[in-house]
Amino acid sequence: MEEASAKKVAAVAAERDAAASLVMQLRKERLLERAFSEAEGRTGGDLHGTFFDVFKGQLGASFRLNASKDSNASDCLEPLDAQGQPLLGDDGRPLSTADFLDQLRIHPVYGFLFQQRGAMTMGSGVINPGLTANPYGEVLNPQSMSATELYRASFASPTAKKRAL
Repeated sequence: MEEASAKKVAAVAAERDAAASLVMQLRKERLLERAFSEAEGRTGGDLHGTFFDVFKGQLGASFRLNASKDSNASDCLEPLDAQGQPLLGDDGRPLSTADFLDQLRIHPVYGFLFQQRGAMTMGSGVINPGLTANPYGEVLNPQSMSATELYRASFASPTAKKRAL
């Protein structure tokens, strides 16, 4: 009888641990989705998935949930390096989730997951290479243009004029 009771206790404890793990996983996913949205992650998708699904699948393991034991304090995500240690910024302090996502925005592979921001002006000394200005000084964002607009813009660019000559 004692042995049967111990088996039931072990089964209930395993079930409890699995449920607690699922709750933590869902909390992490909720925070990832919120951070992705706040970082202007692209919306939409198709039958195969969304941009967030790709983000979560490729980069979800790069974050750790710091769950607060205090019920009044909120949970937070912590970006991790390849060894599972907190990512450090240039100043040696742990990198925030927002800063890490800003780095991903310009990443050559993961940058497509985010809406592209407008280009900075020459006065700031930085120009986003993916964005160009048309002859009227307006910033063109190729990722937000239709195929027709891209076609027209290619003939308006100085390099296209050189090719035509």
